[in-house]
Amino acid sequence: VPDCSFGQSPEGVDFGYDGDVIYHEFGHSVVHGVSTVPFLGADEYGLVWDGGGLDEGSADTVAMLLTLDPLMAEYAGSYDGLGEPIRDLSEPRRCPDDLFGESHYDGEILGTTLWQMIDDPLLGEQVVAELWWGSVTTWTSEITWARAGSSLLDAAADLLAVDFIDQAQH
Repeated sequence: VPDCSFGQSPEGVDFGYDGDVIYHEFGHSVVHGVSTVPFLGADEYGLVWDGGGLDEGSADTVAMLLTLDPLMAEYAGSYDGLGEPIRDLSEPRRCPDDLFGESHYDGEILGTTLWQMIDDPLLGEQVVAELWWGSVTTWTSEITWARAGSSLLDAAADLLAVDFIDQAQH
């Protein structure tokens, strides 16, 4: 039975009180409900962490679309004296420079890319929501960063074809 459990830091910061954390975890349930993205895969060279990063970046995207804020979990980030968000998705990151093999860090690539698009007055959250949805619903267990990028481009072409976006937005 799927569930969503929230813990507390040793200092008593309850992660269930942070809206970004709740939206992020909800985002995972959406991704897992419409795709077969794996957390971890393997190829002829070894472990492939693409699915985990894309899953984490997608979960952050759901939180950003609901809050219109690139700062993830400001309250939860107050544990251990950090006093800052767990992730700041306003700073651009890119593949492969910012791939580390840790899903939350790797997910920042997708999160920052989509935040830049949400923050773009030509696009905004409605277009990004449609692009993300059109993309993530095509993801299979064979998803890679390259395929995810192509799926966003395919979704954009589909939105252009039905006049949801115009050529400038495309």
